[in-house]
Amino acid sequence: MRGHNPRVMRSSGLLSLVGWLCLAVVAVVAAGEAVSPSPSGRGQGEGRSAGVPPSYPVRDGKETIAQYARRVNLPETKTLDLGNGVALELVLIPAGKFIMGKPEPKPVDEAASRKKIVIGIAVLAAGGGILLFLIGGAILRAIRKKHRFQYSLRRFMGIMFAASLCVLGGMHWWHSQRSLEDARAGYNAAVAVFKGGWRAEKPPHEVTITKPFYMGKYEVTQEQYQQVMGANPSHFKASNLPVEQVIGGEAKEFCKKAGEPTAGFSTPRTGAGGTPALRLPTEAEWEYACRAGTTTTYYSGDKEADLARVAWYQGNQDYRAR
Repeated sequence: MRGHNPRVMRSSGLLSLVGWLCLAVVAVVAAGEAVSPSPSGRGQGEGRSAGVPPSYPVRDGKETIAQYARRVNLPETKTLDLGNGVALELVLIPAGKFIMGKPEPKPVDEAASRKKIVIGIAVLAAGGGILLFLIGGAILRAIRKKHRFQYSLRRFMGIMFAASLCVLGGMHWWHSQRSLEDARAGYNAAVAVFKGGWRAEKPPHEVTITKPFYMGKYEVTQEQYQQVMGANPSHFKASNLPVEQVIGGEAKEFCKKAGEPTAGFSTPRTGAGGTPALRLPTEAEWEYACRAGTTTTYYSGDKEADLARVAWYQGNQDYRAR
């Protein structure tokens, strides 16, 4: 089922976790390693030592993938022909930096929220005061002169303006109060997730992906796996569903077979030292791609409702593959 590993439930529109063990693949751009290891040692064996300059420029966070691809003179996408009309789509993931692990939630800015609430109350009070003055003045004048309540067009426009201030101030007050309550609830939920998170995800630390790479646009489908491996171990059978029930050794074998020269790449299949050109993503590469530039628990936010809004996962999977 999706979302089995909480570390990978931060999926973007590009990637999402499927299944136990679902399969995603990476095609390396060039020979060599692409991740600078963290000081804590996570990712060792995945990257070059810190201090060695990256082979490619790091994405600045503002340019689009297409713009970065043009800057480094690489195609934005690649298609791997698996044979019999079956293809594997790959998209470029740029070199870049990100905070790996679960960051501690930032406290709610109570002072700024209260300031907005005070502004709303002040506008409401000002409007109410003006309204009371205008209506009260007209009533007192009518009592003094012993005639029916009357008001001029100018006074009527003043009353409408004051009433508008009351409505505007009241709405601003209500929305600010509601936003503060939602922010508190979101922070409390994020804190609960942080405290209950895996110890291996702490402390958060910066990781540099020193080389761009290509990652499968979608999880490997059963049709693609069947074409390469000649078998389909999935429980939920359908050609366009992600393959599941795949163990690590089988996933590596898929990458090895799919990356053979007959698979469709015109470029060499292996890099220096016999490193396969098609492989499984490292933990750092997977999290970097899934985070998609975000720092929240899930790429769409911190609350489970944010996850349910964009993903199919354990909480809404209804015991079915999709």
